[in-house]
Amino acid sequence: MLCNSCGKELQPGETYCGCGTAVGTSRVARHRRRLGILWMGYAIFTLLSGMMMLFIGVTAILSSGRMSHWEEGVEVSATLFQNAVPALIGALVLVWGIVSLMAGRGLLQRVSWGRKLAVVIGIFSLLFSFLFGGVMGAVLFNPIFSLCSILFGTALGTYTLWVLMSRKAKREYDAVSGQS
Repeated sequence: MLCNSCGKELQPGETYCGCGTAVGTSRVARHRRRLGILWMGYAIFTLLSGMMMLFIGVTAILSSGRMSHWEEGVEVSATLFQNAVPALIGALVLVWGIVSLMAGRGLLQRVSWGRKLAVVIGIFSLLFSFLFGGVMGAVLFNPIFSLCSILFGTALGTYTLWVLMSRKAKREYDAVSGQS
């Protein structure tokens, strides 16, 4: 076991390190597993949403000659670009889901890149949860889905940065992953 403060190796049964720090688990060690599970759950939710949006987009592309809308009493056929937008958004959401899944797996397996990837997607989650949540809700015509995506993405991004961006988080994560 390593000291959370100075990183010195401790003997089993020691309750205090030579630097005066009480021996115990660090904040990163306590929250790493929970954070990894939350990212995996978020990734599954995102992947399902992306697949649904991709299905809607591909269906729209394949039926591009039959899709239309009304403007000023005249039926106007939808262009290929208009039909491809949901597919493009679905593909981007799928990529986001895969990256989120990788971050959750990295945190659960305690690999060195897990913390870095989780911090990066935590920041992007804060920045883009409104964008992805709003777009997915608009495409799927479901305001409840949009609200859940915005709230959960913002909360998960905040929680990730709170756990992994403290002053000692890098050292604590390295100690947990055995890379000190």
